[in-house]
Amino acid sequence: MPTNSSDGLAHSRLTRVLCRLGAVAVVLLGIAAVVVFLPAAESWALLVAVFLIAAVVGMVFYGARMASKTATPYWQT
Repeated sequence: MPTNSSDGLAHSRLTRVLCRLGAVAVVLLGIAAVVVFLPAAESWALLVAVFLIAAVVGMVFYGARMASKTATPYWQT
């Protein structure tokens, strides 16, 4: 695949590795937070957490759907 100088970091292996490491760190931090704070949470806090998680998951799926519909990658816009 031919590349130009404007998309160097977007195709970098280091960038992909750092993104994956960041995603893993966020997931592990979330699991640790659930383990620590879930036993002491009030019912209203659990309800808010469920809505926040649903919103984040919905935004991720929406972004993935929109990204699959465009022919131009975000780093070339």
